[in-house]
Amino acid sequence: MNEGKKSNNDRLFRFIFIMYCLIIVYFMFVADFFGRTLPYETYRYNLVLFNEIKRFVRWSTVSSVGVWWMIVNVFGNILLFVPIGFFLPKAFRSFNFGGVLTGCFTIICLAEYIQMISYVGILDVDDILLNMTGVFLGDTLHFGFSYLKQRKAKKLSQESVNQDVQQV
Repeated sequence: MNEGKKSNNDRLFRFIFIMYCLIIVYFMFVADFFGRTLPYETYRYNLVLFNEIKRFVRWSTVSSVGVWWMIVNVFGNILLFVPIGFFLPKAFRSFNFGGVLTGCFTIICLAEYIQMISYVGILDVDDILLNMTGVFLGDTLHFGFSYLKQRKAKKLSQESVNQDVQQV
């Protein structure tokens, strides 16, 4: 791929990545749907791993509304972050697998903390775990596709060399 096309692709991925991050910020700090406009009066936090997930699972067994909120909470927190793990290394090529996970972990922890101190959400270790699961899945998909793409390019290159040798 020539440098001009690569540069345009980089800009496109950066734009997509930044726009997607703004959507996540909206959901985390502003969205009425999640009650973000009704601030809490005290700091709210959950530092016990799986505590909120268990609560949502219990609630889902007694109410159909609970099933909906369990799906939104558990799967939403995972699926919302898959594109972050996928697009971050495409948008900023300097991020390797570990760099994506480390950077996202830091930013997610900071966002959870800001939710708590701004009274618009709860600092929840379960959310951090679920968000990082999404980042990990997206990052794995990105590097898996990159590996397959490199492998295919190497195979095509080898076939091309073999054809050149046969023609000589």
